Amino acid sequence: MRSEYQKAVLDAYQKKKSEGLISINLIGLSPGQLGDECINVYKERPSDEDEGTLRSFFGSRNQAPSYTEIIENVDIDKFRPVKSFIVGKTTNPELRVVELLAWLIDFKPRPYPVWLIEKNPGKITLPPEPPTPKLSKAIITVLLIAFLGFAIYSYLNYGANKVYLPATTQEKCMHWTGNRYEPISCAAQTSTTPIIGIDFQKLNHFKKINTPDKLTKYDLGKVWYAKIYRKVEFYTDSGMHPIDTNRVLRPLTDYMLKTHTSYYRYLLNLLFWALGGIGLLWLLVIIARKYLVFT
Repeated sequence: MRSEYQKAVLDAYQKKKSEGLISINLIGLSPGQLGDECINVYKERPSDEDEGTLRSFFGSRNQAPSYTEIIENVDIDKFRPVKSFIVGKTTNPELRVVELLAWLIDFKPRPYPVWLIEKNPGKITLPPEPPTPKLSKAIITVLLIAFLGFAIYSYLNYGANKVYLPATTQEKCMHWTGNRYEPISCAAQTSTTPIIGIDFQKLNHFKKINTPDKLTKYDLGKVWYAKIYRKVEFYTDSGMHPIDTNRVLRPLTDYMLKTHTSYYRYLLNLLFWALGGIGLLWLLVIIARKYLVFT
């Protein structure tokens, strides 16, 4: 049946062409001319009944006030299949190509489902319009929770290792905040860590390494450590421990690297989070299918 519709549209084109009833653009058939003709036809006889044909060929209009702007900016190569269908180079074109030609020459009845009904009265009915999907509040909530959880994890695990811009301050002292030094008034009474004189080298470069499993042999000579209450802590610069100021940080050794860090553990952790992310994504898909509401 569809091949009959294609033939009917093509025959109508040839008939109108022989009678001189079609635009010069539909005789020249260059992609540019076909685009111009689409704009002319849209302006001359706009119709809601042809919205489906335009959406199928040019895509959704979204926020555009009309299809004129969309057609003006479309890649002209999009019209080449239409020309190929008209001149006979394509014997089995996409239905959207046939529908566009039917619209351009004002072939009736159109589109194909309407033509099919009129050709077979009483036997075929148009399928109902598909409902428009709308995400429910449950899905939006889950997405927000997932995003919030990822943001918190990223902050807790990687926030201390980010690159900071060189600090400048009028303060004469600084204190340790858990991951790095920050300027503070020398007379401050709120700090829970020792307040020491400002040292811009430490202020800008001394950081605690919260993901030591990322360390490799290339970090030897660039990282220092201290063992505090049987737990090894790693830092990006030498000097005294920021809390226990009587303890000197030691340079990272190959032995400490092998016994207290594991790059394979780091990769395994990445794999774990990757699988967790995939699992969460799959869960969201399942929830979306279950709670998808229609209007």
